Amino acid sequence: MRRPWRVCYFGGFVAVVAWFCVWIVNDTFGLDRESDRFVSEVVAKITQNWDERLLIDYAAPALKNEILDGKLRKLFDRLSRFGACLAVEKIEGEATVRFTLSGREISAAYSTVARYRHGLVRVTLHLVRPRADWRIQYIRIDAIANEAGSV
Repeated sequence: MRRPWRVCYFGGFVAVVAWFCVWIVNDTFGLDRESDRFVSEVVAKITQNWDERLLIDYAAPALKNEILDGKLRKLFDRLSRFGACLAVEKIEGEATVRFTLSGREISAAYSTVARYRHGLVRVTLHLVRPRADWRIQYIRIDAIANEAGSV
């Protein structure tokens, strides 16, 4: 004798798993667009006048703890020789969602090239989204050699 209720339970389980997969994929694509926009806007804002206060405002607690007094200002003083940000180009990266025992963890890793008045700079960012807003967890800024080979 067949037990039709088992088929119903199995069908319901498959439907829930399918819905969950669709929700994750849809959520991840939305996060990609959102984090792309964040990177583009924040890199331009922070590096427009090389404002360390803005970086600190967008920093995650882990990054704030690593920023030493005066060290960031010295770095930004050196980077200010590039001048103001003209355009943020070539944004590459993606957001990821992980499910752990403590809940959902949203992060993103990006690399972008920004054009400045006096050269190109590669900005590498790792972002976290603890609540509704993105925060910078890691940032690396590297000068890129221009066509003549100088930096």
